[in-house]
Amino acid sequence: MQKFKKNGDNGLIAPLFSVNIEYDYLNPSKIRTLLNGFLEKVKEYILCKAKKRQKILRLSCKSKENAVNRKLKTLLKEIKAYNLNDIKENENWMKELTDGFTVFVEKLRFLYLSDVIFAYESDPSASSFSEIIATYTGVTALFIYRIANFFQKKGVKVLPRLLSEFAHEKTGVDIHPSAQIGTPCFIDHGTGVVVGETANIGKNVKIYQGVTLGALSLGDGRLLSGVKRHPTVLDGATIYAGATILGGDTVIGENSVIGCGVLICESVSKNSTVLKNGRNYKIQDS
Repeated sequence: MQKFKKNGDNGLIAPLFSVNIEYDYLNPSKIRTLLNGFLEKVKEYILCKAKKRQKILRLSCKSKENAVNRKLKTLLKEIKAYNLNDIKENENWMKELTDGFTVFVEKLRFLYLSDVIFAYESDPSASSFSEIIATYTGVTALFIYRIANFFQKKGVKVLPRLLSEFAHEKTGVDIHPSAQIGTPCFIDHGTGVVVGETANIGKNVKIYQGVTLGALSLGDGRLLSGVKRHPTVLDGATIYAGATILGGDTVIGENSVIGCGVLICESVSKNSTVLKNGRNYKIQDS
């Protein structure tokens, strides 16, 4: 049997197919249903809280909050049923996680509605906030990312990736749950946008379809775990369709504009405009 050397300090040699991977198959259809149900209840609760606080409405919002908690607990228990080393057996831990999420939802309401308002202000084709909430894939992707990022920060591993891949499938936008994205942010159209694990995006940033905030060639990828590999985009920048920005040391300065189809592997100073001119790039300082 052919053997392969494992990269790393221990230099272990293991036959192919002999590695014992303990993994029970996640039912994709069931997980999608649970994720969708959970996310819909979270959105319903947020939008309920955004309305006037009349007594009857407060009671309605409380019932929606309880529905969010039930959906989250069901989702966590489903993941716990598989050998994914993601959900702890401790019931107190699960209660702390669900209670913490209930508190976070108040912050999420501000984050989500800020993104909705910024999308409305940025897109002249938008007719109403309701249209944005119902149809804008970029806004939906950011909504799900912010939830995934909460669980990622809490040390939960698999659930954030399930959420991000659900968003990827639903919206065409691929945002790693560990990425840092300020508020507000607007992803227009969304299809093909990729935001890597260690990317940082500031406030009031606009990103158009097909943009990649990625890493340079990884080489021994596992050795770079935890290292900043993806770019930083500072406040007020605009990145147009098809632009690719690579590298952990790459910084896009404040209020800069990156034109369509540009490939950038080095930093751009603030208030700059980078345009593709044939095979060359032209940088203009404002």
